Amino acid sequence: MLFLLDENLSPRLVAWLKRIGYDAKPARAVGLKGKSDEDIISWIKENNAVIITSDLDFGEFFYFRNLGNFGVIILRSRSQSISAFKKLILKLHRDGVLNDSRLIHSLVVIDEKGYRWRQFNS
Repeated sequence: MLFLLDENLSPRLVAWLKRIGYDAKPARAVGLKGKSDEDIISWIKENNAVIITSDLDFGEFFYFRNLGNFGVIILRSRSQSISAFKKLILKLHRDGVLNDSRLIHSLVVIDEKGYRWRQFNS
């Protein structure tokens, strides 16, 4: 599975994701720097990718315009540090969420207390 890291996250998370065994790219590396959320969603769909972001707008797009037609992981943390985001992603990794094929049509919102996983069939 391919993960696209939104511009609001450090590209250093891409290198870390690769070290723990995932295919990941920063938005800027695939020509999405400064692009609209709609353009990003189109790219995600075309490339069967899942976006990792801290932007809540992707949750709205998921529910109201594209129900289940793309995958999104929303990281919610009081601290916007790389280490805080790594801890959240590591929880999903350990629970097998990041390797689950259903993620491509799911919304996952994770914070320090846990995560909510809304799955849809396409």
